Amino acid sequence: MSRQKSEVREKIIDTTIQMIRKYGDTGMITVREIASIAGVGVGLINYHFQTKENLINLCIMELIGQSVSELQSFSQNAEMKAIDKLSMLCKGIASFMAINEGLSRISITNDLVSPNVNDNIAQLINMLLPIAKEIFGDKKYERELRILLHMLISSISVGFLRNSVISETFGIDFSDNEQRDNFVEYCIRIVFLN
Repeated sequence: MSRQKSEVREKIIDTTIQMIRKYGDTGMITVREIASIAGVGVGLINYHFQTKENLINLCIMELIGQSVSELQSFSQNAEMKAIDKLSMLCKGIASFMAINEGLSRISITNDLVSPNVNDNIAQLINMLLPIAKEIFGDKKYERELRILLHMLISSISVGFLRNSVISETFGIDFSDNEQRDNFVEYCIRIVFLN
């Protein structure tokens, strides 16, 4: 890809990310508005991304990737036990979900409907894998650790997606910081410490 095409593509992505942050609801974003703000034609957006959904999903993956990188960087610099790092990161992930509800719903749903080895769930598992290895040492194979992490991320995701049902059934409100943190701790205990 030429430098000019790459710059146009990045301009479209940056504009779309700004709009996602502004609106929170991707349904309010139109290709025409993206094109207008980015100063490009609608045809260029279609050329680079084919559909609005492809563009939105790419931008959401980038936003989540940035947040994951920030959490990962913080946890690497923190002096704490591996299980406490895992807890801190998972609470950060759950907090991101609660704060960015619209984005998180789209991301999780997209990962479930159209899974791939580089989706957001896979990125989270890859980020948490070194911590899981630190927790278990040589006691578990990497495959087992990936399964455990998948179970953990899935549990947190379901807690988020089914907040109203979880709240009604178990009295745990995912939108409440303390209750959400307790839910995450409970999931970690069940998956990692039993």
